[in-house]
Amino acid sequence: MKYLTYLSSSIYISITWILVYMTVQYLGAGSPAVGGYSLVSGWWAASYVSSKLSINPKEVYPLIILYFIVFFLCIIFGKTWLYRDINSAPTLFILTIGVIQSILIISPVLFNNAVDYVINYMKLRKNSRSS
Repeated sequence: MKYLTYLSSSIYISITWILVYMTVQYLGAGSPAVGGYSLVSGWWAASYVSSKLSINPKEVYPLIILYFIVFFLCIIFGKTWLYRDINSAPTLFILTIGVIQSILIISPVLFNNAVDYVINYMKLRKNSRSS
């Protein structure tokens, strides 16, 4: 059952990020900043969804695996994937780029988890002072 939760959490984050990204791409077509703005908008939307659904970082492990599969398929077929000229780079550099991008893909969930940790810490600290 927990694996189903992991998979559904990954799907929610992926769908949110992709839908917002594509929506901003469509609405901002022709704008020179649409690429960056759509990535940031998708990131914030994924962070919001992970907050509302209380998704933990360990629940998005399938998303990391799925991202690596898409990343390597793009490399094999000669497509660029958030990095230009990846095919001419050394193997270790390609793996490093893949790891960094995987962390960026799940970073909305990591961000939300960090914010929740700080909020809970501040509540505990406030309660301990008032006691």
